[in-house]
Amino acid sequence: MFNHNGFTSGTAALTDIAISEANKSIYTSTQKGKVVKLTIKKKPEVTSGGGSEEVTLEPEADFVLNHGDNIMAMCLDGDRIMTGGSDAKLILWSIHERKWINLSQY
Repeated sequence: MFNHNGFTSGTAALTDIAISEANKSIYTSTQKGKVVKLTIKKKPEVTSGGGSEEVTLEPEADFVLNHGDNIMAMCLDGDRIMTGGSDAKLILWSIHERKWINLSQY
């Protein structure tokens, strides 16, 4: 069973989502240019008909990437996230370092 009350952006409409099974996380982007990391938490729940799970999404308080403008698209690739904004910029982010990657080094 999925708890639909697990997460609400509260500040802006969500524009994209990406799921990382390796990190057990979901990343969301918003019209306000932010990327937020949600941790997937499972709570065992026993019912008379057998077991089931309740899943909740908890925002990681210290994980926010700020694109600076409305994010139009987002793509997750392992330890990196690419955001594309209405400012016509593409930004590549390191998930672990929580900062943008300078593309001129490639």
